[in-house]
Amino acid sequence: MMASAQIQQLHDAGMEIGGHTLTHPILASIDDAAARTEIAEDKVKLEASSVHPCTCSPTRTVNREKIICLHT
Repeated sequence: MMASAQIQQLHDAGMEIGGHTLTHPILASIDDAAARTEIAEDKVKLEASSVHPCTCSPTRTVNREKIICLHT
């Protein structure tokens, strides 16, 4: 995991910062409530670094329901 200062440095250099989950579970294998928690906590952690993160969909590890979680 990168330190907040490293994230901020990349953001200041013009890089888009994004995340999808806090502990990188396979979203298709966990329930919707756990997926929402993973996604929300990751976003909060990135926002604490003073950046405005985007949420990225992990590849090949989500089903339709988890994509909805990513965007709600």
